[in-house]
Amino acid sequence: MQDFSLVNIGTEVRKKKGDFNKIVSLMLDNAYYDTLEERNEHHQRKNEDMFSDFTDEEMMYYYVHQRKHIRKDRERKENTKTEYLRILLQFYQYVVESESFLRKDVDNYIEEIIFKNLRSWHIRNYQAYLNTVLLGKGGKPYSPATLDAKMTILKKFMKWLHETKYIQHPLHKEILSTSLSEQKIPNRDLYYHEVKQLLDYYKDHPINHGLLTMLAMTGLRVQEIANAS
Repeated sequence: MQDFSLVNIGTEVRKKKGDFNKIVSLMLDNAYYDTLEERNEHHQRKNEDMFSDFTDEEMMYYYVHQRKHIRKDRERKENTKTEYLRILLQFYQYVVESESFLRKDVDNYIEEIIFKNLRSWHIRNYQAYLNTVLLGKGGKPYSPATLDAKMTILKKFMKWLHETKYIQHPLHKEILSTSLSEQKIPNRDLYYHEVKQLLDYYKDHPINHGLLTMLAMTGLRVQEIANAS
């Protein structure tokens, strides 16, 4: 049942034929979710592990799109899914590029399923890599807040892989804490005097003034107003 485009994700990452945004866009398409659910149901009927024949790419896809609530409006929003996919695909790209090393570093290497070959020291190495790589704003290392967000999502994913018996080792337990002290948590609050300054600045611009007033009075997000009908 591996006849849809998800199987091309690994090839795209390995050969770098497509840019990262295209890969994320492909993974955002939820059209394949029902196909994966059918395979899960098939395994359950046979008392088999649900994800016994899933690939790494399918596990990432299923994790991001998995349904947890009967109401669709309570599921993950597309922005959230995009963030999850970027973080998981960054990790996936890292391990794919380390594949030749993993073959030599792991006994009884499992072909084509890279996640199952990961060990605790590989996770620590990746965390050290993220802590020093110059991919943050301005070509600097990631900020503590960005690093914490990335590792929090990766830890949840690794825990889920272990709970579903896709991987044998509890790799999520090897991730060092990245939690922020209260002093390092970015303050994104907008205070009254700042709001007043914005409104005063745009007092002669009816559109901007109206939008800013609506945002300030309702607590809505910019995207919620932009998508409102």
